[in-house]
Amino acid sequence: MYRIDTRQSVINEIQRYLASLGYRDYPVIPNGVYDSNTREAVRRFQSESALSETGIVDYETFIRLYKKYKDITFKNELRKRDVLGIKFPITPGETREEMLYINRLIVSLLDNHGIYHRIRKNDYFSRESEAGVLALKKIFGMSGDGIINEYFYSRMLSERKSIEEIADNYGKE
Repeated sequence: MYRIDTRQSVINEIQRYLASLGYRDYPVIPNGVYDSNTREAVRRFQSESALSETGIVDYETFIRLYKKYKDITFKNELRKRDVLGIKFPITPGETREEMLYINRLIVSLLDNHGIYHRIRKNDYFSRESEAGVLALKKIFGMSGDGIINEYFYSRMLSERKSIEEIADNYGKE
C-alpha cells in the first residue's frame, strides 16, 4: 500500500501517527516522504503489534496505527483536562468557572452539527446545557444521561479538534 519513496498527503498522516509513538531510534518527521526512518518505525510498530514486519503500511497496519494514535491523543486530552483542574463529574445545576468554557464548547459543537439550542455562554450548567449534552451524546453514540464525565469531555475536545483540522485544511487540496 505505502512504502519507501511514496509521496502523498496520506504519508503525512501516517508519519504523524508514528511520531506520536515517540520512537527515538527512528525519529519520524511528517514531511510527506516515506523515507527509511518511516519504514523502520513502521517495522517496529508492526513488531510491537504482532504483525508481519514488512515496513509497508497495509490496511491492517494502518488501522492499528490509527487506533493507537487515537488512544494516545485521548490520553493527552485527559492530561490537558488535568492541567485545567476540572473535577468530574459535572451535573446539571452546578455553577463552576470551567462551565463558561464547557458551555462555549457545547455551543460550537451543536452549531457545527446544525442543532438549534438556547444555551447561554455562562458558568452555569443549565437545563439548556443538559439538553445540549444529551444531543451531543446522541451524535457520539453514547449513553443518554446529561452528566459531563471525563470521557465525554475528552470526546468533545476531540470533536472540536477534528472540526478545526477540517477547517484548516479546507481548500488546501
